[in-house]
Amino acid sequence: MKVDSIVIAKVLTAGAIASFAAVSWKVYLLDVPKFFEDLKESSAKSLKSFTEMYKQTSPVQITLSVIGTLSSLYVAYKTKDRRWLMVTSLAALPASFTIAWLGPQVNEKLFKLEENSDKGEVADTEQVETLLTKWKYAHLGRAVVPTIALAALYSLKPFKHCFCHLKN
Repeated sequence: MKVDSIVIAKVLTAGAIASFAAVSWKVYLLDVPKFFEDLKESSAKSLKSFTEMYKQTSPVQITLSVIGTLSSLYVAYKTKDRRWLMVTSLAALPASFTIAWLGPQVNEKLFKLEENSDKGEVADTEQVETLLTKWKYAHLGRAVVPTIALAALYSLKPFKHCFCHLKN
C-alpha cells in the first residue's frame, strides 16, 4: 500500500486545526468563567487559575498551531492549490495574534501580576478584571478563527478522493 504524503498532510492539518479549536473552545467555555468566579473571591486566586491554565494549554496549542500551519503549507506547495494558503493563514493567525498583541498587551501583564501576588502583593481587582476581560474576548477570536479555518479546509473537499469508490 502506497502512502500519499499529501493525504497525510491533509489529515494532519484537519486534526491539528480541529484539536486547536477544541482546546480553544474548552478554555473559553470552561476556564474563562472560572477566572471570573475566582475573582469574586480574590484577585490572587483568579491570577493563579489563569497562569495554571496557560501553562497547561499553551504548549499544546503551540504544537497544534505549528503542525496545522506547516502541514497546510505543505499541501499548498505540493498541490499548487492557492486556496490552501487561506487555510494556512487561518491556521497561523491565532499564534501570530498571540505573539504580536495578546502576549505583550495582556498575558505578560497577567503573569507579572500573578508573580507579584506570589510575593504577597495584592493585585488590583479592577485591573485584573479588565485584563481578563480583554483576554476573554481575544481568546474568543482564538476559538472562532480555527473553527473558520476548519470550515474553509472542508470546503476544499480535501478527502473527496477517499470516497470515490463509494459512488458505485
